[in-house]
Amino acid sequence: MDTILGIVLIVLLVSGAIASGLAESKHRNALAWLALGLLGGPFWVVVLLFLGPARVACSACRKKVDAGASICPYCRTERAGG
Repeated sequence: MDTILGIVLIVLLVSGAIASGLAESKHRNALAWLALGLLGGPFWVVVLLFLGPARVACSACRKKVDAGASICPYCRTERAGG
């Protein structure tokens, strides 16, 4: 019984760490995905694998661009947060 509980805890911790790292690489909230990974295990890691990078609205043209972009690909405006 203790062995099974230990394995489950290790799987949840590893899932949380993987989810957090994936979220950071996709410009998403790493802390929120860490919590989801700790609570939901591998399920949320799989969900995160299918999500694309976070997208935000350009301040000039209001079109959706990747959160990590430094220049809007549509209007070529430099983004302050990119």
